[in-house]
Amino acid sequence: MHLVKPEPSSQANLTGGTDLTGRTVSGLRWSYLASGVNAVLQVAVTAFLARLLYPDAFGVVAMAGVLLRFGQYFAQMGVGRALVQRPDISNRDIRAAFTSSVLLGAALSALFWVAAPLSVFLFHDPQVVPILRVSGLSFVLAGLSTTALALLQRELRFRSIAVIEMASYALVYGPLGVALAYAGLGPWSLVAAALGQTALTAVLAYSFSRHTVRPSLDTASLRALYSFGSRVSGISVLEFLALNLNPLWIGNRLGATALGIYNRGFSLINVPAYYFTASLTRVMFSSMSRVQTDTAKLRRTYIAVTAVFAALLIPACWGAAAASQQVVLVLLGPRWTEAIPIFAILAAVAPFTFLAGLSGLMCEVTAALNPKVILSVARLAALVILLLALSPFGLVGCTLAYAIEELLQYAAYFLLMRSVLATPVRGLWACQAAGYAFGSVVVALTLVVGWLAGAAHLPMWLTLTIQVAAGSCMLMILVLRGFSGAVWTAVGSGLRWAERIELASRSGRVMLWLDSHAARPRSPRT
Repeated sequence: MHLVKPEPSSQANLTGGTDLTGRTVSGLRWSYLASGVNAVLQVAVTAFLARLLYPDAFGVVAMAGVLLRFGQYFAQMGVGRALVQRPDISNRDIRAAFTSSVLLGAALSALFWVAAPLSVFLFHDPQVVPILRVSGLSFVLAGLSTTALALLQRELRFRSIAVIEMASYALVYGPLGVALAYAGLGPWSLVAAALGQTALTAVLAYSFSRHTVRPSLDTASLRALYSFGSRVSGISVLEFLALNLNPLWIGNRLGATALGIYNRGFSLINVPAYYFTASLTRVMFSSMSRVQTDTAKLRRTYIAVTAVFAALLIPACWGAAAASQQVVLVLLGPRWTEAIPIFAILAAVAPFTFLAGLSGLMCEVTAALNPKVILSVARLAALVILLLALSPFGLVGCTLAYAIEELLQYAAYFLLMRSVLATPVRGLWACQAAGYAFGSVVVALTLVVGWLAGAAHLPMWLTLTIQVAAGSCMLMILVLRGFSGAVWTAVGSGLRWAERIELASRSGRVMLWLDSHAARPRSPRT
């Protein structure tokens, strides 16, 4: 048995004491370790696979992947998120969550096997049918791990989650995918690697969280879980449509090769950025769900995390956009030159996608789901209009449509946070301003280094190495000491606008410590 509901005496620790803080910091450490390892492995595996497979192989798998991701929302129905978000759960809830996840997964697998031929009407490529049928087995495997992973996340056991993520990718996906691609299996190498990774994830998740698997379809538990989970899942479907309408459109109108090019350009920037942000947001969702009624604490956390996100993500992604030619040719190879402008556009807009995602997370934590539904519908409508207007310009036009829509979503969430967290616009802007300044400096430096290296006729790989080294060093200087410690000034400014903090408080002492250790000395605040 897996006793989850805490005793009253321990409830304080779970809702905001030092135990929660320590477990959150530990969770961040382990989550970022897994993300760093997986990001490095992902880049290496991508480089190998891009040289072993042609764009159409990635395109066919991406076509199937769009439909599979759509089905995944119905296979889980937000049950995992509900287990994490609910203040208290019982073993009866766990049994109902596990049973429903497995049954829904099996039903979706069967449905995709039968309905796979219909995908030809959408993508006009018969190769998608067998890939979709076999890949549909992932619904069953994912259903087996949903409950265990949610319980690990709820309990802030991110060390276990880190081990699962690193092991499943390093031991299965990477080696199996590269080996099968080298053996000439084409797109099937990607399918087999993904299924193997999902299977190992299920085995490891249950080994770390041995919850009860006795079947139960208790109506009270299901109603409680689905009252939140179904709304989260419904919003996720709308977000999925907005995120995947572009690849759907490209696959339908431009074909597998164009979709393969878009898919690789998208993955090259969004996967590393996702690893960076998901590590933090996953821990934040678990921790902040424990203090979801404390608006002041949520506001402080959001302001500080947004400042860090902006200061690191904007320069990193904009620097990658400035070095798009070197990044694509070095990592993917010369056959992927058409991906250079695609990667540049997607890299430039990536920070705004993840900053908006952070705001969306706050809506889930506070259960402010109705505004999120409205924004998701508006986002989808805007993307349809933009695609109709820009798709005549080919793959670049479709990518620009997605980029503009992401900027509009970012602006909408920026304004929404005023009401959700009662934070003035000036405070929201103050915590992000340093990121824009740092990004401009890194872009200028990257372009200058690229121009000088080109004039010296340096090899492409050496040029990229110098650009990465120069940009990383500059970003470190800017974050720690640049503009008189602008990051910490932005964090402090945002915190003070969100809520007046006395310097005698713990938060005030932390800010002073950061100012004295990470910034140039400046006159004391009054």
